[in-house]
Amino acid sequence: MRLRALSLFLTVTALLLGSSVTATADLGHPGEPDVVVASATAPRGTWFPTVERLRDGTLVVLYYDATSHTGPDGRIAMTRSRDGGRTWSTPTVAIDSAADDRDPSLVALSDGTLLMNFFKTDWSTKPLPTPGGVWTSRSRDGGRTWSDPARVYSGVYGVGDWQIPPVGYATPWIATSAKVLELPDRSLLLPLYGNTPTDAAPSITVLRSTDGGRTWPTRLETPVAEHPAGNAFHEPALELRGDGTVQLAIRTNNVGYWSSSRDSGRTWAPATPTGEYWEQASDVLAVREGGRRVLLQTWGDRSGAFGPGRPTVGRVITPDGVRHAPKVIYTRGHGDESYPSTVQVGPGTFFTVYYDAPRKIIGGTYSRLRDYLEP
Repeated sequence: MRLRALSLFLTVTALLLGSSVTATADLGHPGEPDVVVASATAPRGTWFPTVERLRDGTLVVLYYDATSHTGPDGRIAMTRSRDGGRTWSTPTVAIDSAADDRDPSLVALSDGTLLMNFFKTDWSTKPLPTPGGVWTSRSRDGGRTWSDPARVYSGVYGVGDWQIPPVGYATPWIATSAKVLELPDRSLLLPLYGNTPTDAAPSITVLRSTDGGRTWPTRLETPVAEHPAGNAFHEPALELRGDGTVQLAIRTNNVGYWSSSRDSGRTWAPATPTGEYWEQASDVLAVREGGRRVLLQTWGDRSGAFGPGRPTVGRVITPDGVRHAPKVIYTRGHGDESYPSTVQVGPGTFFTVYYDAPRKIIGGTYSRLRDYLEP
């Protein structure tokens, strides 16, 4: 372990100094993180991280800080690293309202703005909790300060100021769990999932902003896909492929689904199953490889193909649709872990964060593109 730590230190340091040497990955021993990004002490814990790289190379991680996986005291915490992820600042609180603030996602826009999206639940209402809707917050100083959160509304799900229905979980509701996607024309797409008073199983919709995420008009909202009979669509994630196609990864109750749009998210192809793994909370990152743009997909897998629990796994998908064999990034064999988020930290080098609830940590693992291309 001392040699491994020394190797990690030297390669990350070389990366920060501009060397072509990249951080080493040890995907063959995934039971320990390369780095502990953040940790909590009882009674609080850590869940649902998101990572973004700023223009100056700083890494910023947001995560859900609460006493349980869902609960009334959830807040969004933040930590940052100035050395490629090797060391992290003492966490601070970014968002903490009277409601349960949860599942943050973070993107750095082309103008330098940091845009956070998350959702809320009010657990104080009885007999049912009240959905608190989807919200965004902006930072112009690298995450040191955040704007007052602004609520996002959905015309598809009719989510606005409503009364709680008399039966079932309070509906309609919407949620979000993946980053906003910035398109080449600087318009933004925000993926949502939610349900209606007549359908308890969620489906997917996408909101569009043309003013840098300040407003999300419902007239620009596009339904993506309704769930198949007996199934449900959750946790959509977006990324832009090299040919301009917008790719969408979807979690369901049993297998991963994909959809795509060739007109910047205005219309969508029918969602189809991947037929492989139970892909939960995907993160999709476009990267350059040999003159082409490939996708690096990471997710928490419940298929059992990689062992018990919900291992964090990753794979490369080529422009012609070839899916390379997934590699395990981290696993402790239990179900309350994963929800990965990945950024590129150097040439062909990546840093993936994930949570481990029993250990009360946000972990981080380095990997290389060639790790995912190996048989």
